[in-house]
Amino acid sequence: MSRNASHAHVTKNSRVLVVEDEWLIADEVCHQLLKAGYRVVGPAPSVQEALSFIDEDEVDAALLDYRLNDEDSYEIAEELAAHDIPFAFLTGYDLKDIPYCRKYPCLQKPISTEMLLKMVDVLLEKRGSRTSS
Repeated sequence: MSRNASHAHVTKNSRVLVVEDEWLIADEVCHQLLKAGYRVVGPAPSVQEALSFIDEDEVDAALLDYRLNDEDSYEIAEELAAHDIPFAFLTGYDLKDIPYCRKYPCLQKPISTEMLLKMVDVLLEKRGSRTSS
């Protein structure tokens, strides 16, 4: 199966939460996800807003900026994990300085569109394998 056929299967009705406090970055990530056929939830610029999307059960996978203004997004990560929703951190920080990167997937900014979409595919495949077993 080609990557495009696989990608189309994975993205059908897939909802990806974008948690990002930098408007330009959030806009670009959302644009790339929409262009690839995903349904975007958010972007959520704060922990509280992101948690409200999770509580409404609107999310199949999530991309979390590690640092949101004066908060970190670990509370969101814990809530996603409790709901068995796969996610990855996106950060401009050095990955070795973030302890969560030892436990969860992380991508370092700036992130290419190819790497972003590949990570979302992996997250959604995890979600699919969890819900089908």
